[in-house]
Amino acid sequence: MMFKRRKERSIPTKVRHAVWPDSGWRRALHYAAKRAMRLRASPHAIAMGMAAGTMASFTPFMGLHAAIAVAVAWVFGGSIIAALLGTLIGNPLTFPLIWAVTYRIGTWMLGTPQGSDPELSLSIWQRSFDAIWPLIKPMTIGGLPLGILAALAVYFPIRYIVAEYQRKRAERRAEAERRRAQGDLA
Repeated sequence: MMFKRRKERSIPTKVRHAVWPDSGWRRALHYAAKRAMRLRASPHAIAMGMAAGTMASFTPFMGLHAAIAVAVAWVFGGSIIAALLGTLIGNPLTFPLIWAVTYRIGTWMLGTPQGSDPELSLSIWQRSFDAIWPLIKPMTIGGLPLGILAALAVYFPIRYIVAEYQRKRAERRAEAERRRAQGDLA
């Protein structure tokens, strides 16, 4: 029973914690950032993984973001764990904005008239793929350039931050090792 809860959480509690963590989003994102920094990989691999996860979050394929992020990270030599952390960009707070923007850009790129929006309701998920395709197609087309731009916007700052963090961490370790060696000699 080493890392398990004594009392299992109920499904509504699990859903509530997925939407809003106990410690809040700020702490959850801070924890994810620390986890990414401490990965034992090159700054390029970590940044590429985070970029892959970010790009995957801009696709409309809910439930497949992790698989897409892992595949893209693997192809480009990114960290798989960082890719999974990068998918946190897409969350219940950001998905409505991402979906709206990708849909609008996709309809613009496809040249679809503005007044031809498909009917959006909960029953759309009970229909066939042919009924959902007019919604998915523009979101996929619009999500690709936005996902690539978001990935680029994430890659370069993350690479710099991770490189600096790893450099400073190596310096601290070298300093601690030097102090330990001096203490042993004295």
